[in-house]
Amino acid sequence: MARYKTLLVPHRVVAAGKKRKCFHSAEHQVLKGDIVLEIKEVRQWKGYCLPCAKEIMRQAYEQLRVAETGL
Repeated sequence: MARYKTLLVPHRVVAAGKKRKCFHSAEHQVLKGDIVLEIKEVRQWKGYCLPCAKEIMRQAYEQLRVAETGL
């Protein structure tokens, strides 16, 4: 039997190797050693600070919950 396709995008949670800005909001600073959610988009990894990452995951959960109730 063939494997099912996944809707999940490649992602990882890592410690920042250097100071940088959050991809979602340039006002958010990510310092070296901070926890970062990285999401792979095309050929590069885009990093998000912890507050933005939590909001991304909350919205994804909500979308899945709504989709499940609509089936």
